[in-house]
Amino acid sequence: MTLFVLPALLIRDAFAMMLTGMALFKLQVLEASGSMTCYQLLMLGEFALRLRVNLRELAGAMRLDFDLLVSLPVVSWGYHIGSIGMAMGYPDLIMLMCKSGAFGALQRRLTVVDSMALTHFLSHSVICSRWFRRYQLGSIEWMWRRLTYGKQVAKSSS
Repeated sequence: MTLFVLPALLIRDAFAMMLTGMALFKLQVLEASGSMTCYQLLMLGEFALRLRVNLRELAGAMRLDFDLLVSLPVVSWGYHIGSIGMAMGYPDLIMLMCKSGAFGALQRRLTVVDSMALTHFLSHSVICSRWFRRYQLGSIEWMWRRLTYGKQVAKSSS
């Protein structure tokens, strides 16, 4: 039964997060057009919601001696409510960082990638397909294992 229930729950969560992102985009929250105070208050309120819900869940689980079968129905509702706070809090944090100019150089570099998204995607695909013809691992995984083991990593068998 778990094999059928878990994917359904994950799809529901992914769909809810997608709708949350669409709402944030539609409300222009993701454009960093609000004031710093606005983003600070939103972020603090949303993270506080998550903290409050988690503390309530923790108290309920402690009251039931952390018995999974008994406590799961009691605490699972809070996961979904708290997830909304987290899902909306992090974009506010990112917008605060964008507005503060803390990552100006990184923002400028990412803007270039954004204006050439299709080119970037296609070139990345070509490079990766050539890499995987030669190696079984991705480039970072290959480098990590090479540095860890100090020897040549096995190449692709095909």
